[in-house]
Amino acid sequence: MAASAMEAFNKKLSPLNAFTTSFDTEAGQVGEKIVIPFVPEFANNGSTSVVSFNRGTNDYDKNITTNINEATINLDSHLFTNWQLTDQQVAENAIAQVETFGGQKGADLANSVFVSIMSSFTIANYGTYETVAGSGAITLSDLINARKSMVSNGGDPSQCALLLNSDYYAGALGLAEFNSDAYGGSEAIRKGELPSIVGVPEVYECPTLPLNSEGLVGLLVHKSALGVAFRYNSPNSGGQSAYTRVDRLSNDVGMTMGYRQFYKPETGVTFAVIEALYGYAPINGDACVRLTTGSS
Repeated sequence: MAASAMEAFNKKLSPLNAFTTSFDTEAGQVGEKIVIPFVPEFANNGSTSVVSFNRGTNDYDKNITTNINEATINLDSHLFTNWQLTDQQVAENAIAQVETFGGQKGADLANSVFVSIMSSFTIANYGTYETVAGSGAITLSDLINARKSMVSNGGDPSQCALLLNSDYYAGALGLAEFNSDAYGGSEAIRKGELPSIVGVPEVYECPTLPLNSEGLVGLLVHKSALGVAFRYNSPNSGGQSAYTRVDRLSNDVGMTMGYRQFYKPETGVTFAVIEALYGYAPINGDACVRLTTGSS
């Protein structure tokens, strides 16, 4: 169950790869501060840190380079979900059925984590926006205008990602410009995928993207828009013996979820808990173009 929960958790949170992240399987504590390095300047914002080499002064140490800044992320968000199975339920249900249930719980946890992180994307934190029509009616012009705004802010579209809620992702799939004849591939028809749009290499469908009381339906984001950190919430050393299983679950990029399991023999019930310890914070207010209908 733990493995299927982690698989679903990871899949639902894959859009977080669009941001500056610190995913680590090391143990953390609620309230701990995580420092994430980031480059403060966009690659094409009009400034340059490139000069001609001076052989006379050998000035490799001349202060012309962009410094690495640091964003501080507080691990102040801790969400969990749990379930219980009686001895009879364990005996009566096939392993495959139990694994399916674990996947559902992992997806539930991931959805709540995602909604909380996406609550950052409001006009107070990111002032650039593109107004789109309602009811999933997105157009290619909407996407081109969002791209133009990102470039105007200094962002490189090739380093960005597009996040769309399900209605607008479906609207993009249905655009005539993305059929196999015009688009040059059949991904939209065969797989329901949009691998690249107007020079933006990553496109994510986000069914639980919150409206944030602003009609938010999508985001064009550069990695420097938001910092996100995950750590493993380890039980204290004196309490681990109370569990029949304690585990840290992770994927190949370090996205981490905690798993705890314990048994109550007096009732014949096994309890399982999956949890996420994480934090997030806006970094660069110019690194996001919000797609909004302007209504909640």
